[in-house]
Amino acid sequence: NVMRAFIESELLRSPLEELCLQTKRLKLAPGGPDDVDGIPSFLSKAMFPPHEKSIANALELLVDLGAMEAETNELTDLGTCLSGLSLEPRVGKMLIMSTLIGCTRAACCMGIAMTSKSVFAIAPPSLRKASDTAKVKLSERSESDQITCLNVIRARDAIGKRGTSSAIASFCKQNFLNFSSLNQVSDLRKHVSRELECLGFPPSSREGYHNRNGDKLPAFLQASICAGLYPN
Repeated sequence: NVMRAFIESELLRSPLEELCLQTKRLKLAPGGPDDVDGIPSFLSKAMFPPHEKSIANALELLVDLGAMEAETNELTDLGTCLSGLSLEPRVGKMLIMSTLIGCTRAACCMGIAMTSKSVFAIAPPSLRKASDTAKVKLSERSESDQITCLNVIRARDAIGKRGTSSAIASFCKQNFLNFSSLNQVSDLRKHVSRELECLGFPPSSREGYHNRNGDKLPAFLQASICAGLYPN
């Protein structure tokens, strides 16, 4: 096989929803989708412009999420909030809706895990069965990747309160987890919590109405996931 001479532009490799939100927030494309000062026209001026269909799909998703007006591409109140979060829009909506459902702390953990490198390490073939068994145990029969990641983060926090970094590393080794990825997800919670606070929402870690249903009841956790990711 012949390798490519260089990597494609990020505009051609990445989802465009976040870029479209930022473009509107910064008033770089105030017009509608068919206007000369709209988002499609603005992005077409890039050195390596994304395909028209990719832009149209991104705008359609944002409209379906309720983040943009279909005719004008103006940001709704939800869209303005999503543009202030460093999360993929569907995950951001999941987090915002969780404040109404009452499980923001849990949604924050799940959302960050969904948009970060997997907390699970790739086991060698000889240990694949043991790795799968450990993952099933961590899932607590939830049948949900997001809730499984939440369980991992919750266990990591419990160990961190009574142990040291080496105890967390041992927990990761026993359960085939990526130590650095797990710590990164844990650290990013503070960053997202500050972003929520800047938008006028209560910090995700603080007790209150937005966390009234805790982080262990599957029905509320699944409702928050569905609120952001529906119909996917």
